[in-house]
Amino acid sequence: MGGVSAPRSRSARHHARQAATGPASRVCWSLRAVKRRKKRAAAALTWKPQPRSQTPSLEWCESFSSDESPFGRRQHVEEQRLKIKSEKDFWSGLMFIVIGAAFAWGATNYSFGSSARPGPAYFPFGLGVLMALLGGLILFKALTFEVQGGDKIGPWAWKPLGMITATVAIFGWSLPHLGMVVALPILVVVAALAGDEFHWKDALINSIILTIGSWFIFIWGLNLTLPLWPSFLIK
Repeated sequence: MGGVSAPRSRSARHHARQAATGPASRVCWSLRAVKRRKKRAAAALTWKPQPRSQTPSLEWCESFSSDESPFGRRQHVEEQRLKIKSEKDFWSGLMFIVIGAAFAWGATNYSFGSSARPGPAYFPFGLGVLMALLGGLILFKALTFEVQGGDKIGPWAWKPLGMITATVAIFGWSLPHLGMVVALPILVVVAALAGDEFHWKDALINSIILTIGSWFIFIWGLNLTLPLWPSFLIK
């Protein structure tokens, strides 16, 4: 038992190793440690992050956001609701609403009268309200019912637009000076010229029917004071 030495602790072994090695050996060990630290620092400086192998693709993210997620489905439903099905009906309905509301609002500055004796605001106000309601129905149809191709608006038809505008201006001037007998045929004929197909026979027949019907409704039926004949013939 005397020949076997008792096991020593770690600190004792470390001190024994330092005692066995000389100063030169300790210097070599320190130089090696410094070299190892330099290699670790250089590796840390040159390290680059590697891309992940399992990264979700952009197409998968887009399909999830648009089809699977509740927010994507809600956004798709809102786009379908707000989509304009027919551009022509949309802008036509909007124009009818604006013009009808403007006429109805302008008619409030005049006297309405009564149903037996209507005033100057009676018919413009009623026609303005009816036009606004008609425009609302057309606008609702444009946002609700699907139309093949979207019914896109084509190029502006400047000729019909100019002819109709000139017709309204000519009628406004000719009615008090030339009377209904001359103003209404001019209105019908000039308005018919704005179309692609114009026939004198159809225009004259329409002007005669419209003149007789206007006289029967407004002058004979409602007793409105509208000039029937030209002013120079009455004088």
